[in-house]
Amino acid sequence: QIEMSKAVARAIESQHHLVVEAGTGVGKSLAYLIPSVLHALNTGARVVISTNTINLQEQLIGKDIAITTEALSNYGASAGDIRATQLKGRANYLCIKRWQNSVLTTEPDETESKLLSKIMVWLSDTETGDRNELALGRMSSLFNRFSGQGALTCPTNDGPCFLRKARNDANNSNVVIINHALLMSDIAMGGGLLPEHDVLIIDEAHNLESAATNHLGFSVNQFQLENELRRLIGSSGVCRKLARVISKTDSNPLDASENMALAATDAVEVAIETTSTFFKLAAQIATDAQNHSQQHSEVRLTSAVRTQPIWSDFEIVWENANTRLLEVCQYLATLCEQASSSKDKSDEGLVLDGHSIRDSIETAVSALREAIPEPKDDGVYWLRSQSGRRGTTINGAPLNVSTILNEAIFNTERPVVLTGATVAYENNFERYRSSIGMDGGKDLVLGSPYDYEK
Repeated sequence: QIEMSKAVARAIESQHHLVVEAGTGVGKSLAYLIPSVLHALNTGARVVISTNTINLQEQLIGKDIAITTEALSNYGASAGDIRATQLKGRANYLCIKRWQNSVLTTEPDETESKLLSKIMVWLSDTETGDRNELALGRMSSLFNRFSGQGALTCPTNDGPCFLRKARNDANNSNVVIINHALLMSDIAMGGGLLPEHDVLIIDEAHNLESAATNHLGFSVNQFQLENELRRLIGSSGVCRKLARVISKTDSNPLDASENMALAATDAVEVAIETTSTFFKLAAQIATDAQNHSQQHSEVRLTSAVRTQPIWSDFEIVWENANTRLLEVCQYLATLCEQASSSKDKSDEGLVLDGHSIRDSIETAVSALREAIPEPKDDGVYWLRSQSGRRGTTINGAPLNVSTILNEAIFNTERPVVLTGATVAYENNFERYRSSIGMDGGKDLVLGSPYDYEK
């Protein structure tokens, strides 16, 4: 542990990258926490620590930071000097405005009603709005309707906001603990999700390549997309609700807003039909490629698949679905823009819902456009068709994430420390370095204090 701690300190001070393999029992977290936190205290720097699992994040926040504080007390550090916080992706935080909108305007089914009531009780206790504080169980996917995921185009910055609070806490901290998924999301968005930082430590680094492959790619599921579309229609759908908000403004009479809602609803229903046809043909391609029908079919979209006669039909069906989905997005943009002029604060959650659904549809359209007519040379794409509720999914991922990681993580003056129990191959890091795009820097292999033979 001391040897690793010294190596981490040297890497930070000399600003070079370091990868360390250390066996179970070494105490890797304290070995990087003590030198990195000491550096933060001495220089005013900020350290970001990325892990793969929630368990390790909670261990760092709930236990190891306190031990580090005690260890550094000999150097004059106190508990108030070390300001550590955990930052998660926006989908982990409750959006109060979206929740309020659902409480005030929806006719929830039994499951949704239970979740809305559960959140109401929880709000009197929570300080973070973190979904992990709730035992969601099967209601986990339903929570997404009330999460900060819709805050990409939040129309206002006033009022309570758990996501904004979490980001402010991170900006006021010198140690920020995140997971690999958020690190990859920050890379995918070109930055802006994480606070500026001077040191990056990646624990459980053996998962970095797979995390990059998963989170820098995409997956568009038939039922998830159709469910987003269905939320727009009906008397209690988002389109009709937005129209009612618009009708309250002076310049938009009820008839005009209702006509707009009807036109939008018609466009959504056509989009649902064309999208369903598109995914049915995708499922047929997946099944035909395996020459027999089965519950689970998967096929990679190679040049051989793209030259099959059915592919031409598939592209035509896609263009139709693409046109219809973008038309829905245009209607939603107009409805949200006009509804945002409402002076009633209770309408803000509804506008957020509209923006969230539009963002979701646009993201799916962009991904499908890449997978079908505009595949990238450095991308890999595949169809997966499953029976039951999972439906058909169209997926894409970078063929090689090393170039992306090299540019985003390692091609900086900021020192990066990576550690894990299994990152070297026969005490050699070349294979691992190549897989994550790590050039230069130093490496260290440490054993375990445990005698496994005994």
